[in-house]
Amino acid sequence: MPGYRTALVFDGYKPSTKDLEHASRRKYACANQIVDEDKCIMVAKNKFFSSGNNKESLISFLCSWLPTCPTLVNSPGPLVLKRSDRDADTLVVKSAIEECQRTTEPVRVHGTDTDILILLLHHGNSYPNLFYGSTNIQELWGKITVNERAVLLVAYTFSGVDTVSSLFGKGKGTILNLFSSNKEIRETIVPLFLNETTPLKKINEVGIRLVRKVARYTSLQIAAPGIQQAVFHRKDQA
Repeated sequence: MPGYRTALVFDGYKPSTKDLEHASRRKYACANQIVDEDKCIMVAKNKFFSSGNNKESLISFLCSWLPTCPTLVNSPGPLVLKRSDRDADTLVVKSAIEECQRTTEPVRVHGTDTDILILLLHHGNSYPNLFYGSTNIQELWGKITVNERAVLLVAYTFSGVDTVSSLFGKGKGTILNLFSSNKEIRETIVPLFLNETTPLKKINEVGIRLVRKVARYTSLQIAAPGIQQAVFHRKDQA
């Protein structure tokens, strides 16, 4: 918006844990395209964007062209370009929070990604000027129960995101209800996941306990200990 500081944050498409997920969704194949101001792309949009290399080329072009775009150059508000190596969700949230710390003016994050909304709720709920679109993050946080706030981030990721399959086919609402209503999960297990100093061995132990609790809650049995180990096994760093 003219007169306001605007930041564009781009995804990156270097190799990551999301590659297999992207491949499973891919319906097209496309050769690498040359992206240039004077060149027309002669392939369909869906085919073009099926290639990570093409996405990287387009982002590189935009990052070099946008600062020289006459409309933006003459705009009273500055344009900030940021580029992530991989998924940009964390960078988007980090940038928004830094902006909230810099100004008391409204800071609006525009997007359609629920992952970003959850991250904003978890990390940015103390900023009254932070919005996701037209939704005030602090007001939305106030509508969530105290128990749900304590487990929101872990329950959301545990119940399935891009690189994590949903467990036992249960949706996010079911998992959130279980985590928020179970005192042991809420007060003992979840804080260990949120503490970045928790040893990997401990994460493995509480992860297995958590899978077992979800299994009992959903009236399912895990057939063999080997499956449990396969879900949450991590080797300690030397």
